[in-house]
Amino acid sequence: MSFDRSISTGIVGGYETRLIFEITSRAFDLFAGRLHTGMIMSSALTESEIGTALDALPGWAFADDKISKSFKLKDFSAALGFIVRIGIAAEKADHHPELFNIYNKVEISLNTHDAGSKVTQKDIDLALVIEGLV
Repeated sequence: MSFDRSISTGIVGGYETRLIFEITSRAFDLFAGRLHTGMIMSSALTESEIGTALDALPGWAFADDKISKSFKLKDFSAALGFIVRIGIAAEKADHHPELFNIYNKVEISLNTHDAGSKVTQKDIDLALVIEGLV
């Protein structure tokens, strides 16, 4: 089963938005494969594993059993479009981040409730996908 990278086209806040997943890293393909084969693990990563994973995720930080990042976009419409793209990806992954928005800023936090609200590979994979949606 293939993962559809071309989701939809529409207008958000007067801006044409083409929600296309153009992620060049193989992380996306790995993530998509895990989604469709049910191989996503929910065991907590160690702090060392999280640190290594965050090396590939500039701007993401680990604190309070979550990985988080703040994004600053052009304006509110751009921030809203970004949140919608995250929502589509999160639904496909059946993994839902904490999102907080004020005007052009979006703050994202990830952890896995099924793993005792700790960080798992599922969180790292979704963060990699989110990076491709900016």
